[in-house]
Amino acid sequence: MEDIYDRLQVWLYYRQTEQNIKDIEGAIEDLKKAFKEVRSNEMIKQLLGAVLKVGNCLNAGNKNRG
Repeated sequence: MEDIYDRLQVWLYYRQTEQNIKDIEGAIEDLKKAFKEVRSNEMIKQLLGAVLKVGNCLNAGNKNRG
């Protein structure tokens, strides 16, 4: 009886792992799409450039912060 229980446990683990891998693969594809959009979107580039400039101005002249 324990043999059947052990086999069921392994089968259940395998099925759960298989589904987890599919979920992770889907999340990776979503991230790839988001990164591609960020890289190709000019408005986002301008926004990030402005944020960088503001940060540089705030840190200007402070040796500890760069």
